[in-house]
Amino acid sequence: MAGASAALAGLIMIAISVNIKEVLHFPSVSARAAAAIAALVVAVVASCVALMPQPVLAMGIELLVAVAVLWPIQVHAFRALMAPSPGDAGDRRSTPWRVSSGILGLLPPFGFTIGGALLVAGMDAGAFAIAFGSVIAVVSAVLFAWVAMVEILR
Repeated sequence: MAGASAALAGLIMIAISVNIKEVLHFPSVSARAAAAIAALVVAVVASCVALMPQPVLAMGIELLVAVAVLWPIQVHAFRALMAPSPGDAGDRRSTPWRVSSGILGLLPPFGFTIGGALLVAGMDAGAFAIAFGSVIAVVSAVLFAWVAMVEILR
């Protein structure tokens, strides 16, 4: 998972750099780019932390610290998506699309938070929530990469 997440973060960076003018034109897109990369970084951190021999409590605490950095970035992206700025005036996306995209972006930090909390509580089931957060982070990032590479040019 760590390798796939890191590679996908690189793809998003390339998509952003190729279409930087368009990405910067839409504040919601640049906020979502930051959120997608941050979620993938937390997925990499979660994968690496899981590989270290350590108590489950330590793993949970380390993940909660990482996700504490992710939450403000994701919330900012959600707010930017829900309340488009003047740069988004020509955006024809529907409200249900915006809400579903915003919720998809919020799912990874939920999974990481629940997983970290369960690990801190001594419950091995936290690993399943962390896996959920990691997989959804990758799915969300793939969808955003499509937006950053193709949809933004329409």
